[in-house]
Amino acid sequence: FAAELSGAGVQMRLEEDIALARSAPINGFPSLVVRTPLGQQPVRLDYLDAAPMLQQIQAILKCP
Repeated sequence: FAAELSGAGVQMRLEEDIALARSAPINGFPSLVVRTPLGQQPVRLDYLDAAPMLQQIQAILKCP
């Protein structure tokens, strides 16, 4: 496990994930972003009720 964790493949994947996070419209972690053909759209988090987040996601996905 330790050898795989320090391997080149893991390092490359980590760098890809960091680049993706830096390109996303987020202000911190955790964050939720929906990727569409029009680009990435942030979703406001609600830790007490999932319904507002689901409504935002549905609205983003319905946009032309």
